[in-house]
Amino acid sequence: MTYAKIALVLALAAGVAAPADAATTTFTGRGQSINLRQLSAENVTLESVVYDITYTAFATYLNPVRTDQQVSFSGAAGTNEFGYVSFSSLNLVSGETREANLSAMVKSSGTFTADRLSPFIGDNNLTIFPTGAFSSGLGTSPIRGGIFVDYAITYTYSVIPTVPEPTTWALMLAGFALTGYALRRRRANVAFA
Repeated sequence: MTYAKIALVLALAAGVAAPADAATTTFTGRGQSINLRQLSAENVTLESVVYDITYTAFATYLNPVRTDQQVSFSGAAGTNEFGYVSFSSLNLVSGETREANLSAMVKSSGTFTADRLSPFIGDNNLTIFPTGAFSSGLGTSPIRGGIFVDYAITYTYSVIPTVPEPTTWALMLAGFALTGYALRRRRANVAFA
């Protein structure tokens, strides 16, 4: 293989884009909402979203119970983005109290890829409020209630570098140097008759 061919191969190799680096970003929190930042699509490719969410549903019912009793508390909690999960629990309601405080906890986890990633791409902050419906064995409507969340949501994405890596520059310069050397050497060997 001549120097000119080697130089050409090196110059072409220098022009190939560097492979994308994988990176992750995790959002964690606790409260009445899930707070995320969408991932900007500029120079980034979102590959997956992994979520791990614990929903705690709670409700307070007026309760005229006079003795300790087990009360069922069931329903569903979740979001449009992450889906809904059902929960069910038995709560002990103490006697001689006017209010019954019921609660239940349920976990939801999974991974989104491909066609499920579009809600997470953009330049906006996302605030997702969980919703749910629940009922109890007390036969009345709660006077207050809601859903709390503990969450960890991880984006995995690849970053496409916009500036060439130092190794790319070095390879490109080596290619140019070898091309120049090959051309200079070829000119030196030319004989006129």
